[in-house]
Amino acid sequence: MTDPSSEQKKVRYDRLLTDANEVFDLGWMNEELTECLVNQQYFQLGTASHFGFGNFTRWHRAWYEDAELYFASQYLLAYRDALSEIAATVDEEMPRDYYEDMLKDDLWAFVSTELGKAWRATKQTDEAENRTHRWKISAKYIFSQHRLGKDDEVKTFLHLLHRIAIVNDVLNHRAQRHGLTYSRRREKVADLDPITAFCDRVKDIVKSFAQMNGQTVNTNAKGVAGQYVFKVDAQHFCLMMNELRTNYDYYLNDYLEGKNAQGATQLSLVCPFIGHVLSLHIINTDQLQNTDLAPVLQQYYPGMKSAITKLSSRSGMPAEKKLFGMVETLLEDYREQCITFLKSVSNSAIR
Repeated sequence: MTDPSSEQKKVRYDRLLTDANEVFDLGWMNEELTECLVNQQYFQLGTASHFGFGNFTRWHRAWYEDAELYFASQYLLAYRDALSEIAATVDEEMPRDYYEDMLKDDLWAFVSTELGKAWRATKQTDEAENRTHRWKISAKYIFSQHRLGKDDEVKTFLHLLHRIAIVNDVLNHRAQRHGLTYSRRREKVADLDPITAFCDRVKDIVKSFAQMNGQTVNTNAKGVAGQYVFKVDAQHFCLMMNELRTNYDYYLNDYLEGKNAQGATQLSLVCPFIGHVLSLHIINTDQLQNTDLAPVLQQYYPGMKSAITKLSSRSGMPAEKKLFGMVETLLEDYREQCITFLKSVSNSAIR
């Protein structure tokens, strides 16, 4: 992996590896590019009953005449082979180190390509408009390479991008996104500072909640049978956590009471914090039931039956009250964006 002739490449590799969890959490882009490819802006073909071969050929031809459609189509077509390769290796018995090394090797290959150097990486937690703007810039450059006859290089790059994203999901408890199962967790958090360990844990859990978005959940709240569509806005929650970590870390420091990284991720600190956020009904609606979160919490705290009750637990200590109050203040700034997001989840579920 060593390449002493390229210090710039090493710097980019280190930066992407550090932020790999968010930079290569590409669920948002999978959805956006799928929508782009079949959007009525490009695909005004009416109902399915009017769809014919002539319409298909015009649609297919447009893939190679428009930068955004070219990128979307080639990106989505590259997914299957990359998934097949990774799926063949996923085994619960394999140590995390195996997949971490795979991620590093693929990432080094990624930054070694010309397209990898030009790729506008963006974090999953960035504002949606910024993420869209950046992939469209990348799409223009990739399309220019297609116009130069470099389709093989484009395919190689997109294949690597998918491999990295899938392995990253496997390592960060999102394997189910690809129909895979892998639940081994990172055993050591000692190298993290406590605040980072705490923030990473709560963000990971809420993002795991969001993997259930769009599912219809059967309930029996207070003995009354019913249903609701599960929806949690993990994106704006993570933006709030980033702001909290950057500008108000002293609230977190007081809340954690001098605990080390391992102690900062314990259930008695994490679950009340998440429970308070959910009780505000900003990143979720009041239909969400704590009991429906049990399968996700068991992934992070296996065998700990108190996880659900801890969501409603409060110590009443001043540090907790101050932190929770600041969280509520910060989330208020995202309320409108959250409302828009939650409505979109409902609409997608209805369709």
